[in-house]
Amino acid sequence: MAGSERRDIGQGVAKLTGANSMSDDPVTRILAAIDRLRVDVLARLDRLEVGSESNADFVPAEIIAHVQGIGDIEGNLGDWIGQPRSGRWIEGFSIAPPNDIAPDELLYRVVLGRDQLSPWTPSDKYCGSTSLAMPLRGFCLMLRGTAASSYECSYSATFVDGSDLRSIPVGQVCASATLAPLEAFQVMLHPRGA
Repeated sequence: MAGSERRDIGQGVAKLTGANSMSDDPVTRILAAIDRLRVDVLARLDRLEVGSESNADFVPAEIIAHVQGIGDIEGNLGDWIGQPRSGRWIEGFSIAPPNDIAPDELLYRVVLGRDQLSPWTPSDKYCGSTSLAMPLRGFCLMLRGTAASSYECSYSATFVDGSDLRSIPVGQVCASATLAPLEAFQVMLHPRGA
């Protein structure tokens, strides 16, 4: 019974963060606040770990992702977006490009299912499921124009089945062999020759 109680609480948290309405249940509200705080603290710790490595050559950009049961989280290039080994999938994301990259020069698409890719989306636009609570099964980034000649890009990801893919080159789809839901990803964008 405790498992079903937890599931009900988890659904309440998802409803609280995924919808515009607030729950009147104080326990649900407290659990949702604690969960959001936990994700925020973990994201900050990930940023500190990345910052302790040679982070000076990363190009700043903001990434916003919608995580199952949590809501929107944010980070920058080089950060892990989402939480590896959490079991919570990512439902969509957007990347605000650095100032010297036009939105149509940094594109991305997501894997929604077997042989189901979204159209290419220009940066600064949301890509994924909206209000459907559907997990992303993978993603792909593309650089073109001046961005392609000025920058190198790669990405890494973890999936709820335990798959861990690292340093996928720009232009290639990043998805687990089982098409398990995406739970965390990292985008690296470096100036060429840096």
